[in-house]
Amino acid sequence: MRTKTAQGFRFDARAAVIPLLLAPWLAVCAQAAHVHEQAFDWYVMRSSIVSATSLSAASAHAYGVQRATDVAVLRVAVMRRSGRPPEPLPAKVQAVSLNLARQRQAIEMREDKSGGAPAYYGSFRFAPGELRTFLIRAEPLGSEEVLEMAFDEMPSGPGGTPRSARHGTPIAADGDVGRPGGAGQENK
Repeated sequence: MRTKTAQGFRFDARAAVIPLLLAPWLAVCAQAAHVHEQAFDWYVMRSSIVSATSLSAASAHAYGVQRATDVAVLRVAVMRRSGRPPEPLPAKVQAVSLNLARQRQAIEMREDKSGGAPAYYGSFRFAPGELRTFLIRAEPLGSEEVLEMAFDEMPSGPGGTPRSARHGTPIAADGDVGRPGGAGQENK
């Protein structure tokens, strides 16, 4: 690379090496899930979506997730904003997904404590290139507060990166769309 100096341009070998060092890291980041975060008064809710094919066979088996190109996994964590970093909390979590035709797909959320902190996950099917709206509702245990998050994302197949269209948008007041759960859809 050349850098401009008062005397003209000169080659800077250190500047040429930096993009080469970053290339592998950028490739890994390109396959990472996009994290959605919504802050509330005392809480933070984070969610992400990954392709089921990006899970190892052992992880997919442990979580009961089918590894297929048309299956993705939604992961949700609820945290208290009492310190740095925020403290993960148990919660009752419900989620639904809507396609552009507003067809509703309930996502059965299950609790995972394997990482030492409670997190919630559920798998769902999607069509390649399909933009979906995700509605998540969480009630931290021991609190009467209801946390809601909505975002649009295009889940991807193997090797692809999910694309997000909207981040942290409030759920509409429409009772059918704004209430993600329903009978039998809450986690245990």
